[in-house]
Amino acid sequence: MFSFDSDLFRVALLILCGIGFLFAISFLPSGFWKVAGKVVLNCVVGFLVIFAINFFGADAGLALPFNWLTLAVSGILGIPGVAALAVMAILI
Repeated sequence: MFSFDSDLFRVALLILCGIGFLFAISFLPSGFWKVAGKVVLNCVVGFLVIFAINFFGADAGLALPFNWLTLAVSGILGIPGVAALAVMAILI
């Protein structure tokens, strides 16, 4: 008799979905990857700048939270966006 192992089925299903997802995104235009790469790079740099602001600004009482909004602002606007967040945190 055939024994059904649900964990093995879930892993196989996730692997197949992952392969399908990679296959689907391979058809996206190269311009999308340039923009997506820039946004990801801005997010990483913004995360590091927010970390530095939290580390060095702790003595002055300045802290920026790590959440989806601050990362979105840093990903889209870059370092000027993080600077705007810091100014808003000071003023509020």
